[in-house]
Amino acid sequence: MSTFQLDYEFLSKFGNGGWLISGSHMHPNPRLYKYKWQIYWRDSPREGSSFLEMEPMATEKALVLIDWLKSKNEPHLISNTRLRRRGVAIWDLNSPALTDKAWAPAYDDDPDPIHSTGHR
Repeated sequence: MSTFQLDYEFLSKFGNGGWLISGSHMHPNPRLYKYKWQIYWRDSPREGSSFLEMEPMATEKALVLIDWLKSKNEPHLISNTRLRRRGVAIWDLNSPALTDKAWAPAYDDDPDPIHSTGHR
């Protein structure tokens, strides 16, 4: 039995839906942060700890997948990473607290598709 099958049995006991296991809720202003997503469900392309090595999805693809999983009552786990966007005046790029952080492109320079929430 694969690791995910065990997890799926466990998740099924709590009903159908998604659980944010790591990350943060989306900020209402899509110009401040970019989110990268990993979604884990019964038919995920990977199983067990290798899930954490999956290439993160853009917001549009992830939110469409989450909506589809919800429509199928499919239990799933959600993880995201939030990156500050370049080109936002409130971030001091020279601050020692931010110099070693990963940055996302400015909203207008981001090639990812726009979701109906306005996030890329």
